Amino acid sequence: MDISWSYFTIGLLYFLIISIKILEHFIMEKESRVGGEKFDVKPIDFLLNVAFITFWLMLIIMVVQIVCGTPIDFNLEIITVLIILLTFINNRTTLLIRPHVIILEGRDIETNLIGSVQLRSHKYYSICKIKFNQEIHGLKSKSVICKREEGQKIKNLLNNIIIEEELKKTEKKDTEEM
Repeated sequence: MDISWSYFTIGLLYFLIISIKILEHFIMEKESRVGGEKFDVKPIDFLLNVAFITFWLMLIIMVVQIVCGTPIDFNLEIITVLIILLTFINNRTTLLIRPHVIILEGRDIETNLIGSVQLRSHKYYSICKIKFNQEIHGLKSKSVICKREEGQKIKNLLNNIIIEEELKKTEKKDTEEM
């Protein structure tokens, strides 16, 4: 395959992701006017994994090229940098938490579909994993990276919502039994 097709494909990805981010921004602006807790998060997704793997493969290929004495192909470095920049553009989103719905990446997720929340705290950041009761938008869970103090707040808010949903279910069962 000609190298120009790689650049063309990356250009299409830039166009697509920037368009999606603009739409997501407008959705979040509209939704945030209604209220709720708003957090800036970074989702852990496929593109982040691709950028990570591409970076390490580029380093391995460069070391092999230097050790073997072959000329260095700078297209590899350019494509890797373009993919990493694309990841930085794609890897910022907003999490909006309301009593009956959370909005992540411009998608509405009803709170009764949230099964549990796990938090792994590190020195400067936290990884918050939201597990769903059923598959939503093709996902059974969604992990996001956030600031350490925001991670605990997100977990507390979502756990309170889960408890409220369970109370509603038990109250509904009690009223049906009567």
